Amino acid sequence: MFGFLVGDWGILAALLVTLFGILRFYRSTLEGMLLDRSPAYRLASHISVGVSIIMLIWITAFDNWRQILGVLTRYTHDERRGLQSDVFLSDPPDQIVRWISYVLIVAAVVGTAYLFARYARGYWGPLMVTPIAIALYYFFNAFRLRFDVDSVRIADRSVTGLWEVISTLFWIVGLWATFVLLIACAFLMFWGPVALVFSIIYRQTIGKVHYEEPEMFRIMRERKEARERTTENGPS
Repeated sequence: MFGFLVGDWGILAALLVTLFGILRFYRSTLEGMLLDRSPAYRLASHISVGVSIIMLIWITAFDNWRQILGVLTRYTHDERRGLQSDVFLSDPPDQIVRWISYVLIVAAVVGTAYLFARYARGYWGPLMVTPIAIALYYFFNAFRLRFDVDSVRIADRSVTGLWEVISTLFWIVGLWATFVLLIACAFLMFWGPVALVFSIIYRQTIGKVHYEEPEMFRIMRERKEARERTTENGPS
């Protein structure tokens, strides 16, 4: 049981629970995305959300979360720590599987960046999220590489006492929280610049706001201008 909990399926469960909890607070926004009045935008929203879910399931079922983070760790830390990312020393998947993972990650980043550009506003969020994500990833990943070593021991552990079971489960919850944070930071590192670019392009093109003067104000303005012209010209 503990081997399952510290593995990829346990990480997926933690990710889904976290996403469900977050989306509960943004339920109206999510409904607005999925129930957009425009069929084209509604389809784009469904595809973006669907690709993100498929990406999570694909990496869990066919790839390896620790190895995926290890690829990024080679750049944020060093080659040695990147190789140490998978404490179980699992065999890497076929190259086609890994490349499909990369494609799905890119598609999820692009899709969610589009959703932000269309249904949310502002540039400060995407602008600030990348440096914060890099700093958090650098700090917590170094901690995870030490913390995660015990996963191998716990996966093969035979627990008998109730207190031992409870303490082990608390440890696993801490591991899940660390992985959720790291995966979110890894995603946001790339999402931030893409979302910023998409927001700028969208607000300058499709989503550009065109101000239309209300009819009542237009009539009042025209009458005022007519009076001013009459005053300037004087009585004939």
